[in-house]
This record gives sequence, C-alpha cells and structure tokens, in this order.
Amino acid sequence: MFPLQNKRILVTRQDNLSSELIALLVQEKAIPTSIPMIQVRRLHPSIKVEDILKCNVIVFTSQNAVGFFHDWIGVNHIKLKKHQKIICIGPKTERACRERNMKVYFTPKAHHASEEMTNHLENIDDLRGEKVLFPKARETRKEFVDSLRLYFSEVVELELYETVAREDARHHFDLLRCEIFDWITFFSPSAVKAFWQMLRDADESSWIDKPQIKIASIGQITSNAIRSLNWKVTVECTRPCSEEMVDFMKLWERKKNENTL
Repeated sequence: MFPLQNKRILVTRQDNLSSELIALLVQEKAIPTSIPMIQVRRLHPSIKVEDILKCNVIVFTSQNAVGFFHDWIGVNHIKLKKHQKIICIGPKTERACRERNMKVYFTPKAHHASEEMTNHLENIDDLRGEKVLFPKARETRKEFVDSLRLYFSEVVELELYETVAREDARHHFDLLRCEIFDWITFFSPSAVKAFWQMLRDADESSWIDKPQIKIASIGQITSNAIRSLNWKVTVECTRPCSEEMVDFMKLWERKKNENTL
C-alpha cells in the first residue's frame, strides 16, 4: 500500500539538497514538484589563518557548511592540523566531510536538528573548554552559538554563506495556480519566508489556505516560522531527514484513510 500514491507534493528545498526527498517520494508513487525557494550565496570572510589553526575543534551543522569551508580553505591554501577534531550534526554532514577527506571525530548516533545537537556534547567531555571554529551561514540563530559557548571556551564564527530568496521563484507561481497540491514541504525558516514573499508578491496570500493543502516541516524552528504566518503545521519532523519526513507524511495519510473507512 502506498499512502502517498498520486499525492502532489511541492518540494521547496534548494536544488542540490532536494534530490533525495524527490527520489523517496517517487518510490512512494507520489508526484513531486520541485520549486526551490532559496539559493545559497558565497561570502568572503576576512579572518586570520592563525585564528583558524588555534581552534582545536570544528563544528559542522550542515552539508553546505562543509562544502563552503572545504572550498574556502582550499582557495586560501589552509591545511588543517591533525589535532583539530571535527564534530558533525549527523551522518549526512559526516559523509560530506569524509567525501572531502576530512576526518570526523564525533557524530551523535541520532540525527538531530541543530537546536538539539548541543545536548550530545556531554558524550565528548574531553573537548570541554576547547576553542571551537564554527563555519556557518549568516542566518544561523544566535541561540545555537550561545549554547556552544556554554561548552567551549571560545567560539570563532566563520560566516561562509547566506541563504537568500531565489529571484526567479515568483515566476513559478503560475505553476502553483494551475496545479492542485496535497503537501508542501519546508526544511528551513528561510524557505518559509521566501514562499510567503512569493505569495504576497503575487497577491495570492490566501492560496495556501486551501483545505486540501497540508504542510510538512523539519524541526521546531521551521515550524515556528510557519505558525507565525498563521499557517498550520500538519507534521513536524524531529530530525533534518528526508526519510523521516516521508514516513511522517505516510503515517498521517494512513491514519486519515483509516478514519474515513
């Protein structure tokens, strides 16, 4: 049985990260449509090389951060030291490191959203009080950085990229106007904001209020952004994981079908 069969699902994640979710939806006989709401733009930070090399720990909370950091140290001819230990938020971020020959010291066994990652630092108590480098997006929440400061002696923030609304996203609204969607998926507050901006620019703010449209969200922070617009979150995943999102949508559809029998 395929609870998502023939369900039209709008994927708003950026192109380079949406392929896994789309493939999973196709396996479930759903009909995914990709309209990326955001794009990632490279930044050019000015920071002394010695400040990088003085950090004994490097924390990654996304695949984007790994990619931009690896490119940045390559362009600036920086070679990481053997004593520098890398912490990753989850297996996909760890894989991004390993693909670039960056050895990972610790990854939590469970895949968590960034707001929960610091709960697992007690498992690596030997790094408490170290100086940490945090390659990140410009939009990273201050609360997460503050939580790192509770564990490490100093946090060096390295802003390598920012997420911005895609300028061409509003041109896709004609597609939304013509199609009937059952689900919309959001992986970040930035995508939520960009989607809302697209609807507002098209003077179609009420489009998302159609009764058949359900919203799947990754993490509490993304859900809070959705609710701040008075939109209803149908399912909220605890982990930044495409598999869990698909499972949650399937479960919701299955329960709905059981209640209508």
